Amino acid sequence: LKMEGTSFEKCKANAEHRQLSEDSSSDEDAESTRTTIPLAMWDFNQCDVKKCTGRKLNGVCEKLTIGEIILKYGIAAVDCSWHNIESTALGKLKCKHARLLPFLVASNPINYGKSCQLSCAEAFAAALFIVGFKEQSKTVMSKFKWGHGFFKLNGDLLEKYSQCRTAAEVIKVQSEFLNKQDQPTFAVMSDHREDEESRLGSAYWKNQLLLLQESAVKPTMVICEKPVKERPAFFGAEFHGLIGRDESDRLLASAGEGSYLVRQSRRAEYSYTLCIRFDGQTKNYKLFYDGQHFVGEKRFDSVEQLVADGLISMHIEKHAADYVRRMAEQTIYEHSPYSQFQRMRQRLKEHHISGGCALSPSCRCRSSPVGVVVVEDVFDVEQHQRPTFLTPHWCDYCGNYIWGLVGQGLKCEECGFGAHRRCAEKAPQDCRPDLKYVKRTFGVDLTTFSMAHRMPVPHVVECCVDEIERRGLDTEGLYRVSGSHEQIEKLRLQFDADPCSARLCPSEVDDVHALTGLLKLYFRLLPIPLVTYAARRELVRTVGGRLDADPDKLKLVGRVLRETLPVAHQAVLALFARHLHRVAEFSHKNRMTDDNLARILVLTLMTSSGTVEQQRTDPAPPLVPQFELCALQFLIKHAPKFCCNKQEMGLSDDDVKKQLRQMIAFIEQEANEKAEEIDAKAEEEFNIEKGRLVQQHRSKIMDYYERKEKQVELQRKIQNSAMFNQARLRILKAQEDHINNVLNETRSRLLQISNDPTAYPPILKNLIIQALLQLLEPEVTLRCRQKDLPLLTQLIPSCVDEARKASSIDCHVSIDRENFLADDSAGGVEVYTLGGKIRVASTLESRLEIISDQLIPDIRVAVFGRNPNRKFLD
Repeated sequence: LKMEGTSFEKCKANAEHRQLSEDSSSDEDAESTRTTIPLAMWDFNQCDVKKCTGRKLNGVCEKLTIGEIILKYGIAAVDCSWHNIESTALGKLKCKHARLLPFLVASNPINYGKSCQLSCAEAFAAALFIVGFKEQSKTVMSKFKWGHGFFKLNGDLLEKYSQCRTAAEVIKVQSEFLNKQDQPTFAVMSDHREDEESRLGSAYWKNQLLLLQESAVKPTMVICEKPVKERPAFFGAEFHGLIGRDESDRLLASAGEGSYLVRQSRRAEYSYTLCIRFDGQTKNYKLFYDGQHFVGEKRFDSVEQLVADGLISMHIEKHAADYVRRMAEQTIYEHSPYSQFQRMRQRLKEHHISGGCALSPSCRCRSSPVGVVVVEDVFDVEQHQRPTFLTPHWCDYCGNYIWGLVGQGLKCEECGFGAHRRCAEKAPQDCRPDLKYVKRTFGVDLTTFSMAHRMPVPHVVECCVDEIERRGLDTEGLYRVSGSHEQIEKLRLQFDADPCSARLCPSEVDDVHALTGLLKLYFRLLPIPLVTYAARRELVRTVGGRLDADPDKLKLVGRVLRETLPVAHQAVLALFARHLHRVAEFSHKNRMTDDNLARILVLTLMTSSGTVEQQRTDPAPPLVPQFELCALQFLIKHAPKFCCNKQEMGLSDDDVKKQLRQMIAFIEQEANEKAEEIDAKAEEEFNIEKGRLVQQHRSKIMDYYERKEKQVELQRKIQNSAMFNQARLRILKAQEDHINNVLNETRSRLLQISNDPTAYPPILKNLIIQALLQLLEPEVTLRCRQKDLPLLTQLIPSCVDEARKASSIDCHVSIDRENFLADDSAGGVEVYTLGGKIRVASTLESRLEIISDQLIPDIRVAVFGRNPNRKFLD
């Protein structure tokens, strides 16, 4: 922890110093020597220690410590992107106690293994740990799944920093550590997961089940030494005839684990029992033969092959039963190899890196005798056969090895998707038929790649090695410095799409470290490491931790490689070991000796072979294995002495015959699959065409009848609608007639009232007053029925007086003696003003119209009921 020009002591040291000072004096003296005002001193270490008056005030003038600042004010971190750190205006931050953390390595998934690029949580944890708050530091990192890795990577450094008393000591520890980094020890630590590609490699293939299969006991035949009568022709020396269970148990117990024999059953004629010794017990199975031997679903050409497959299954069930049950449930499909390769192909299509065909849309896998429907819902495995993978094969769903010898898993005939039975049931319906014939480069077993591409060494290895040796042997930090992740990813997509079209010239790839990163990524993604598990054990035993190379030892190492490594692995290892030897020869320029190269690549070329339980309970990255490190260094150092000798590394006659048999079987299997696929395609196309014709004519007939039905239905609806409208109109007319009759009757009664000399005058007076008050004009003209003229003349003075009292307006009223209302009207008056421009009807008919407009809806409801078709209120 550093602040320019300042030096701080730690909390613990200062507290101990104050405690000793307080113990040496009495409480009274201590009270008398302390001030009531807090004093602090910034010590720049520029004064003579013996003459410094500030130091002599220790206890009165207290030193400001980092711990006290944190306890009082807390910690604040700067949260910004490391890519934009140069353009970030950090100078605008106003803080009184700015600090810089010393050298530490990030453990977060984004910047794993990168120095001085911590996340905010890592910065908080580091600051707390260094100043002494270790438990709080661990509490901060416990919130993240990767949090424990921060202390694993930086534990020693953090402890050393926390023991420092001054900033100078912290800087000294930091400098000593950085000076040691000329050696590649720390680079090896971070190389295990130095970038996103290594994390991808760990998610691709899982070799625990392969190791279990290799460690399974091998079958041992218990030969029958007595002559057996009527021995079946399909059995060999393992058939012991009619013997009892106790006798077979005794024979197998004496032969040991993995021994087997066949005996005839005493209960039924022509019934046979297979007896196998496993885990200290004798297991009995009913054995059948119909051209092939079988106990369950799988069928085998020989009893020995059946027993070997059974021993593998029982061995895995014994040691990894829980793992097998969980491997499908715990798998995230988006992280599966098949899904990752689909996304990689999609990125290839988007970037137009090569001229390959575009991806076809997702479709459902079709089933056939050699395929399987990979779906989420209905899945009938019994209708399909299991293919036999001639080379080691891994599940495209969970990434685990598909164990067994024959009929190991299920395979989709459309896209080549291979998986365990359980995994195939959980795989979603995203089959990509265009991926079946894509011969990938990365993530493919070397033996399978060699057979598929007909080449001993992958093109990516040859191209990268040639280009590195041509222009990069003198590059400092070769294979230690990481290349650009984007460029490595682009090169990987190119080689997976079309290896022959990939270009590694300086104009395309200017950074040699990108080529070394591509090579490391290729070896890291191999399902079986370049130096296989069996070869690694024998190499460690042969080298024995010593680098001396006498001729006998070199021959022994060559024989070990020839006997334990597959042919494809031998060719690649020979090429790559010679290449690393040439890199080490330029160590005076690139500073990469054979020891440095071995430390960098040991975890890439020799993957850890821990058991399933060990890898499940200890997910932390493995440390550098010392014996494997020595063995790899031996191979690099002495590569020209045995890797260049064609007689030592060449194929023997047995190896040539074995490889030819494998290639013939592989080609035969591909030919059979292709022939069956062609037959299935032809039958499918015939059925599709037949179905298309039938469906076409059926559609025409259905369309004709549908049109006829629609026409008849339309005519029926038109007739019904016309009848309904006529009935509705009749009802509406009847209702309207009834309402009109009611109104006419009301008018006739009003006419009777207007002819009554007793009741009509008060009504007419009120009508006149209301009309005058409605107009409020000084000059008005009244119009009435001719027979009401005398009565109107009589009522006008009183009406004018009452209107004047109500409105305070003196109104002059005249009577229109030329124009009268109709004699058949019910009575009342019409009032005009302004020369007839304004008219107010104050007749009984007008009042009837107003009342009828208000009451007719209620009358309709009362008489006819509410109309259910109306969506609003009247």
